[in-house]
Amino acid sequence: QLSPDGRTVAYIAEVTDKPGTPPINTVCIRALDRYEPRRLPGTEYTRNLNYSVDGQSVLIVTRQADDQGERAVWSVPIDGVSPPIRLLVRPPLPNGLGASIQVTGLPDGDVLVTDQTSREFIRLRVGRDTPVSPFHTRELNAVELTELLESAGFALESMLGVFHGPRLAAIDTRHG
Repeated sequence: QLSPDGRTVAYIAEVTDKPGTPPINTVCIRALDRYEPRRLPGTEYTRNLNYSVDGQSVLIVTRQADDQGERAVWSVPIDGVSPPIRLLVRPPLPNGLGASIQVTGLPDGDVLVTDQTSREFIRLRVGRDTPVSPFHTRELNAVELTELLESAGFALESMLGVFHGPRLAAIDTRHG
């Protein structure tokens, strides 16, 4: 990926730290006026990337080495010093399905996440722990939901779970 200012390129490289160990996908940055690239810390197991609109960070999607772990979206400053910011975590996909998340920097600094498996578009703001869209929020457990409703003045008689019907449960089983 070419940076928005056209001065650097970011790419995913397979890197082996020790002989005999399997390579790890990580992000490398190279200024176009220099020959040597540098590894960007905190980008191990990167599956795809894109620059933020201001070019100061790369937006990456990571998966665990075995492809069975959670998928996460990160904003990683290209200075190589500032820590990565985790924007979103998605559950693992069954049967090692490939990375299905794409990230795009938006002109206002927000991040658009496209999850092809769940067919979702999620708009995130760097530094917030919830999506911008009022139709997407993090999941609440029963205790959190009870506290939220009671603090808003609701009197609860019981807290019952919501479960998927057979058709949606089958889709979840197939795709996670």
